Amino acid sequence: MTRYGVVIFAREKKDTVHSVLLALSEQTIKPLDVVFVDDGCEENVSELVESMGFRYIRYPEMHVESWAGRPELAKVVNFGLKNLDLSSLDFFMILGGDTVLEREYAEKVIDKMKRNEKL
Repeated sequence: MTRYGVVIFAREKKDTVHSVLLALSEQTIKPLDVVFVDDGCEENVSELVESMGFRYIRYPEMHVESWAGRPELAKVVNFGLKNLDLSSLDFFMILGGDTVLEREYAEKVIDKMKRNEKL
């Protein structure tokens, strides 16, 4: 069994977050752990995230401007990674808060990575 975790970082609206989480929950290979990092979502999404069985954490550094495409965004991603038990995982995925995955996405990527050690 492949064990993978996911860090989602988001500054999105609740309906967008719901679409992303729904697609993740419908993956053919389910993630072992999902950490949702709220980096300034427009609406309170904590209840939605937790009701779907994922972990919600709020990024502690408040900022108004978007960090998309800026080095500061790495701080948000790293904050999420610190909340995953990487030693218990075979793989981890970093997912933007507006990325809706196809149903077999994780399965295809994991299969490809297992077949090619250079990936």
